[in-house]
Amino acid sequence: MSSHAASTNFHSISGVFANANTPIFNGPVNMFDMNQPVDQHPAIRLLAEKAKPEALHNSSFREYAAKCSENTRVSIRRDIVKWRGNPNRQSRLRWYMGTAAIGKSAIADSVAAELDETGLLGATFFFSRPGQIDDPDTVIPTLVYQLALMNDQYKRIITKILVGDPLLLAKNRATQFKKLIVEPFQEIMALDSSAIDNPLLMILDGLDECKGCEAQCELVQLILDHVRHFRHFPLVWLLLSRPEWHLKTLISDVDFPTIFEKREISVDDEAIADARRLIEGELAKVRVHHPYLPSDWPAKVDVDLLCKAASGHLGYASFMARFISDKELADPERQLLICIRVASGLGVDQGTRINPLEALDRLYHRVLIDVPTNALPTAMKIFSAIQYTTLRYAKDHASFLFLTKSQLYQALRQLHAVIYVPPTNEATSQRLRFFHASFSDFLFDPIRSGKFHLSQRTMYYDIVVQSLRWIERHGDELPPGGVDLILGWKLNAKLTLTSLI
Repeated sequence: MSSHAASTNFHSISGVFANANTPIFNGPVNMFDMNQPVDQHPAIRLLAEKAKPEALHNSSFREYAAKCSENTRVSIRRDIVKWRGNPNRQSRLRWYMGTAAIGKSAIADSVAAELDETGLLGATFFFSRPGQIDDPDTVIPTLVYQLALMNDQYKRIITKILVGDPLLLAKNRATQFKKLIVEPFQEIMALDSSAIDNPLLMILDGLDECKGCEAQCELVQLILDHVRHFRHFPLVWLLLSRPEWHLKTLISDVDFPTIFEKREISVDDEAIADARRLIEGELAKVRVHHPYLPSDWPAKVDVDLLCKAASGHLGYASFMARFISDKELADPERQLLICIRVASGLGVDQGTRINPLEALDRLYHRVLIDVPTNALPTAMKIFSAIQYTTLRYAKDHASFLFLTKSQLYQALRQLHAVIYVPPTNEATSQRLRFFHASFSDFLFDPIRSGKFHLSQRTMYYDIVVQSLRWIERHGDELPPGGVDLILGWKLNAKLTLTSLI
């Protein structure tokens, strides 16, 4: 099936995804009626209900995610594509590790888009802790749903499996992986041995942002065990993550190098050139949108300084570009000057090699310092709501926090470089979200964020107090989109508030 056809099928039942928190089936349905069209079968719709559409590489949620330009990270991207198509590859699993903001997701997204065009992309799951795309129970249903769109034969097989065991999606992840991924493709291989000749690529990006270290390790172990037992299979796997200790420990077994290929994404000459290309390209766009800027803006010496500060980290380069081009502030000269001062303050202009994450933290500080004093408390409450609630849309945040839409947008006016704030006319259909996990990491680390630190206790308190205010005003009516209080609703919220006081 072509990628275009897959896309068409996906959107044909997007309403199921859109209402994933509400009952899917109205009226009687017959799970056991195999005469129904497969695309409309309740088993497939049930699978869609369990999936996480925001995790797809082409999800509207990821519309503003960093992507590689045509000439960015070319060698790594080419190597991945070549590895997938190599019938003599040594392993069906390749794992790229790299530090925060080095461009892992941009690489994964660009590879996914390229293979999607040729029909060779199997499925993707882009984890995002700040975007709350981190539930391990949604991973396998999301992958299976995408695979079903790619292969009609596979779709018929899993439909039959789900009809035979309607509770399969409630079973543990190991069972789901075996019954919905491994065994169906074994059946396909038995019918057509050529299925292994051109395998589909499966991508899990940001694995370290999956909720719970144990769940992360379990997902990795499932894939490792699978590729250990099946040298040839119609699927190959690409993982990308930070080099977290528990993940590095998991793969330290002496046998693992024979099972998978581990790669490091590091700063090299290509990465440095890529960061420069990104910065220069974005500043050129700023010039187009601000024709009043001086003819020599930006000065070459300033661009050179920004590139040295980025040190090949695409995440930091992207953030500086967003910071300088912020349309709400509409003052690129001032924003550029702030970036220059941060870099100079770290000694970049004196030739000092810096950690780009330290520079990133300083810019995060600068962003928050610029928030007006009267707006900062509201902004911090919004941060808590983004992190610890399941509110879907911007208007829902305003409603839950008892803010007018104008008050919400005013509180976030200085924060467009760190938070995706949808246009006001999309407040009912788009959600607020942090652009990058590094910002939430910054907020929750007292050493890094200082006076802007958001402790877990503070966030719980904010959410519980706001929930009790909602209960007092609205009774049993849940806030729009629902709220995850972590410790429960109503009674537990009251108990939590008592303990905090």
